[in-house]
Amino acid sequence: MMSRVARRIVLAMLAAALLPLSAAVVLALMLTDVSLGIGVNETVRRGLSKDIPLYRSLFDAKKAAYQATAEALGRDPALRTALERGSTEVQAWLEQALTANPELVRLTLVWRDQRLVASVPPDPDGRPFAVEQAVEGEDDPSLRLEFMLPGHFVRGLEETRDLVDTYQTISAARDSIQRSLLLTFAAVLFVVLVGSVWVGLMLARNVTRRVARLVAATQRVADGDLKVRIADRHQDEIAELGQAFNTMVAELSERRDRIVYLEKISGWQEVARRLAHEIKNPLTPIVLAVQQLDEKKPTGDEAFARLVRTAREIIEEEVATLRHLVEEFSAFAKLPEVRPEPLDLSQYLDETAGQIAATTANAEMTLEIDRDLGTFAVDRIMLRRVIANLVLNAVEAQAGGDRPARVRLAAHLSGTGCELLVDDAGPGIDPANAPRLFEPYMTTKKHGTGLGLAIVKKIVLQHGGAIAAGRSPELGGARFEIRLERGRVSTSAVGEAAP
Repeated sequence: MMSRVARRIVLAMLAAALLPLSAAVVLALMLTDVSLGIGVNETVRRGLSKDIPLYRSLFDAKKAAYQATAEALGRDPALRTALERGSTEVQAWLEQALTANPELVRLTLVWRDQRLVASVPPDPDGRPFAVEQAVEGEDDPSLRLEFMLPGHFVRGLEETRDLVDTYQTISAARDSIQRSLLLTFAAVLFVVLVGSVWVGLMLARNVTRRVARLVAATQRVADGDLKVRIADRHQDEIAELGQAFNTMVAELSERRDRIVYLEKISGWQEVARRLAHEIKNPLTPIVLAVQQLDEKKPTGDEAFARLVRTAREIIEEEVATLRHLVEEFSAFAKLPEVRPEPLDLSQYLDETAGQIAATTANAEMTLEIDRDLGTFAVDRIMLRRVIANLVLNAVEAQAGGDRPARVRLAAHLSGTGCELLVDDAGPGIDPANAPRLFEPYMTTKKHGTGLGLAIVKKIVLQHGGAIAAGRSPELGGARFEIRLERGRVSTSAVGEAAP
């Protein structure tokens, strides 16, 4: 079934083809009728009807004049005298008579078995006309006169005759001509209409198919699928709409992931707060109890005394570990809200890198920070915590080696934002751990809590940015890439736990 958009496109194509072509057909028929009316009218017919009899009258008059000339020459006394004197005199008379009559082109006299001729070059465009005339005299000589009708007279007669024939043909075929023209235009109109419908259908099918893909993709987004994308290789407004749709969905997906992650962190913060509270409370009684047990151990039993001391050392060491975990949990649960302020990012990163390098032992830091990063809205303390955490992780990943840890801190503009890179020369990121790298309590360290990267990502997201991990092409170890957008900061408290 044809969609409404397709029907409108086809109708538009039909209208665009039909209206001007119909006007052209009407105009052509009107011009044809006028043209035929000009050529085939009563005035022209009467004029042509008069021309033919006129030419016939002129021709008859010429024939009569030629006949009179022939009779006059046949009765000419000079001819009889010449006949009596001989052929020489007759030849002279013929030439004299030819000269005296310009329309004569040839005179032939047959006399006493003689044929005497006088002639001049004829008009190549004229028409010959011969008159036989008997001559009074001995032996009944015969005189033949050949006249030449003028070429313009002959052409005029022929042209008039042809024009009359053409007029009669057109007059007889007038209705047939108009009918043929009408049929021809109708055939052209039919072909154009069929072509317009076909082109309209092709265009409509292409447009509606692409629009249908966009509608289907929109429905999938409405159903919660933010991975859908529209691939359109055309260069038109629909393709631009598809690109805008892809950008919108990507931003929605990014915002949803940010919200989901912050909500997850919020939940883990509440868990951390409760764990810290539940673990902290029994630690002091445990330590006091083991100290009292050590102080009141019975004397005289050295083996039991050593056992109590060893147990006390183990318990105090584990309690210290638990206290450290409690501190980490409490810090994570009470993570403050991001409060951004405008800062010159280049200057801020130089200062922050210098402070971190001064407190980081056995590490070589390389800075590659552009001088013209401009102003970004960031939280001075929280972003420093992010950079310090990543640098500390990079140094710890290279601990135990013979050479100092190598860390590279780079920052440069990219599009509308800034890319901040932290590279190291360590073993890199295990692909098996990459999907859960930023989840709370996910750690590969022996005494780690797994909260550092979760805190980093939370702070970055609250800055309206994004963070990703990969491999460093320069140093060969891990790379953490932070992207900050200029002026794009989320101060939402989503994911914040109550202090």
